Amino acid sequence: MLSSAKVDCVLVGGLAVALHGYQRVTVDVDVAMAMDDAKPDRFIAAADAAGLRPTMPLPIGSLRQRALIEQRHRDKGTRGFSPRSPGTVAKVIDVLVRPKLPHAERRRDAGRSMSDRIGFPLCPSTA
Repeated sequence: MLSSAKVDCVLVGGLAVALHGYQRVTVDVDVAMAMDDAKPDRFIAAADAAGLRPTMPLPIGSLRQRALIEQRHRDKGTRGFSPRSPGTVAKVIDVLVRPKLPHAERRRDAGRSMSDRIGFPLCPSTA
Protein backbone atom coordinates (compact mmCIF):
# COMPACT_ATOMS: atom_id res chain seq x y z
CA MET A 1 0.00 0.00 0.00
CA LEU A 2 2.63 2.56 1.04
CA SER A 3 5.28 1.67 -1.52
CA SER A 4 2.81 1.68 -4.41
CA ALA A 5 1.62 5.12 -3.28
CA LYS A 6 5.27 6.28 -3.19
CA VAL A 7 5.02 7.27 0.47
CA ASP A 8 8.50 8.18 1.72
CA CYS A 9 8.72 6.11 4.88
CA VAL A 10 10.92 3.71 6.81
CA LEU A 11 9.63 0.54 8.46
CA VAL A 12 10.40 0.65 12.21
CA GLY A 13 9.24 -1.15 15.34
CA GLY A 14 8.25 -4.76 15.92
CA LEU A 15 7.76 -5.80 12.30
CA ALA A 16 11.15 -4.38 11.34
CA VAL A 17 12.75 -6.30 14.20
CA ALA A 18 10.98 -9.53 13.12
CA LEU A 19 12.07 -9.05 9.50
CA HIS A 20 15.64 -8.81 10.74
CA GLY A 21 15.23 -12.33 12.13
CA TYR A 22 14.39 -11.72 15.78
CA GLN A 23 11.28 -13.21 17.40
CA ARG A 24 8.81 -10.44 18.02
CA VAL A 25 5.03 -10.53 18.06
CA THR A 26 3.26 -7.43 16.82
CA VAL A 27 -0.22 -6.59 15.59
CA ASP A 28 0.51 -3.37 13.74
CA VAL A 29 2.90 -1.83 11.26
CA ASP A 30 5.07 1.05 12.50
CA VAL A 31 6.47 3.50 9.98
CA ALA A 32 8.36 6.78 10.24
CA MET A 33 7.20 9.00 7.41
CA ALA A 34 8.66 12.12 5.82
CA MET A 35 6.26 14.91 6.76
CA ASP A 36 7.29 17.50 4.19
CA ASP A 37 5.88 18.49 0.80
CA ALA A 38 3.35 16.01 -0.65
CA LYS A 39 4.24 13.09 1.64
CA PRO A 40 1.21 13.45 3.94
CA ASP A 41 -1.04 13.78 0.87
CA ARG A 42 0.25 10.49 -0.54
CA PHE A 43 -0.23 8.72 2.79
CA ILE A 44 -3.70 10.22 3.27
CA ALA A 45 -4.78 9.05 -0.21
CA ALA A 46 -3.38 5.54 0.39
CA ALA A 47 -5.03 5.28 3.82
CA ASP A 48 -8.37 6.46 2.41
CA ALA A 49 -8.13 3.92 -0.43
CA ALA A 50 -7.42 1.15 2.13
CA GLY A 51 -10.36 2.21 4.31
CA LEU A 52 -8.16 3.22 7.25
CA ARG A 53 -9.57 5.75 9.72
CA PRO A 54 -7.82 7.57 12.60
CA THR A 55 -8.26 6.26 16.13
CA MET A 56 -8.00 9.76 17.61
CA PRO A 57 -10.79 12.30 17.17
CA LEU A 58 -9.10 14.07 14.27
CA PRO A 59 -9.71 13.67 10.55
CA ILE A 60 -6.92 11.98 8.63
CA GLY A 61 -6.43 15.19 6.66
CA SER A 62 -5.10 16.81 9.83
CA LEU A 63 -1.74 15.22 8.97
CA ARG A 64 -1.34 18.13 6.54
CA GLN A 65 -1.47 20.62 9.42
CA ARG A 66 2.03 20.76 10.86
CA ALA A 67 0.99 23.30 13.52
CA LEU A 68 -1.76 20.95 14.76
CA ILE A 69 0.71 18.04 14.97
CA GLU A 70 3.10 20.20 17.00
CA GLN A 71 0.27 21.35 19.28
CA ARG A 72 -0.88 17.74 19.90
CA HIS A 73 2.71 16.85 20.77
CA ARG A 74 3.03 19.77 23.22
CA ASP A 75 -0.39 19.23 24.82
CA LYS A 76 -0.62 15.44 24.89
CA GLY A 77 2.83 14.09 24.00
CA THR A 78 1.44 12.66 20.75
CA ARG A 79 4.20 11.38 18.46
CA GLY A 80 2.13 9.11 16.25
CA PHE A 81 -1.06 8.85 14.26
CA SER A 82 -2.73 5.42 14.08
CA PRO A 83 -5.29 4.93 11.35
CA ARG A 84 -6.94 1.50 11.36
CA SER A 85 -9.50 -0.44 9.41
CA PRO A 86 -12.98 -0.92 10.88
CA GLY A 87 -14.00 -4.32 12.19
CA THR A 88 -12.76 -6.82 14.71
CA VAL A 89 -9.61 -7.83 12.81
CA ALA A 90 -8.12 -4.45 12.11
CA LYS A 91 -5.24 -3.35 9.95
CA VAL A 92 -3.32 -0.74 11.93
CA ILE A 93 -0.52 1.51 10.74
CA ASP A 94 1.22 3.61 13.38
CA VAL A 95 2.74 6.63 11.65
CA LEU A 96 5.44 8.44 13.60
CA VAL A 97 4.75 12.06 12.75
CA ARG A 98 7.23 13.43 15.26
CA PRO A 99 10.05 10.88 15.53
CA LYS A 100 13.17 11.46 17.63
CA LEU A 101 15.47 11.16 14.59
CA PRO A 102 15.05 13.38 11.52
CA HIS A 103 13.54 11.41 8.64
CA ALA A 104 16.50 11.97 6.30
CA GLU A 105 18.88 10.56 8.92
CA ARG A 106 16.66 7.52 9.62
CA ARG A 107 16.26 6.84 5.89
CA ARG A 108 20.01 7.13 5.31
CA ASP A 109 20.78 4.65 8.10
CA ALA A 110 17.96 2.21 7.29
CA GLY A 111 18.99 -1.29 6.27
CA ARG A 112 18.79 -2.05 2.58
CA SER A 113 18.82 -5.86 2.85
CA MET A 114 15.03 -6.24 2.85
CA SER A 115 13.96 -3.10 1.00
CA ASP A 116 13.54 -4.88 -2.35
CA ARG A 117 11.22 -7.49 -0.79
CA ILE A 118 9.09 -5.14 1.30
CA GLY A 119 9.15 -2.06 -0.91
CA PHE A 120 10.76 0.48 1.43
CA PRO A 121 13.71 0.83 3.82
CA LEU A 122 13.76 -1.17 7.03
CA CYS A 123 15.01 0.19 10.35
CA PRO A 124 14.78 -1.74 13.65
CA SER A 125 15.07 1.28 15.90
CA THR A 126 12.92 3.05 18.43
CA ALA A 127 10.72 5.99 17.53
